[in-house]
Amino acid sequence: MKPVFFLSVVFSITVCNFVYAQKDAFIYIQGDKKTPFYVKAKGTMQPRYSKNYCLVNGLAGGSTEIEILYQLNSYDPQTYRLQITEHGFLSFMLTKKGGNYELYNFETREYLSPEKNKIK
Repeated sequence: MKPVFFLSVVFSITVCNFVYAQKDAFIYIQGDKKTPFYVKAKGTMQPRYSKNYCLVNGLAGGSTEIEILYQLNSYDPQTYRLQITEHGFLSFMLTKKGGNYELYNFETREYLSPEKNKIK
């Protein structure tokens, strides 16, 4: 297992435990270090804690739509519709695959492309 992947998972679990105590649903997205990104959820830009990760919290359970925008418009914005349980969490790695970016779900170990637009 690559050390970066392992550290990402450990960090994700730590963040999950902290935010879960807040009793809100949340989404954690980590990107590569080469392409900074922003996340827009609930119609507003979310705070960016670093160039390569974002935490969207304060979500209610159910269907949530997020938009990922890339710094300097280096890639087209991507929209994802995600299903999240009440008080739940989702963690993703924004990964370049086939010339486009997709979200890798740490829990299901599946890639989510904007075309699929759903997580079961």
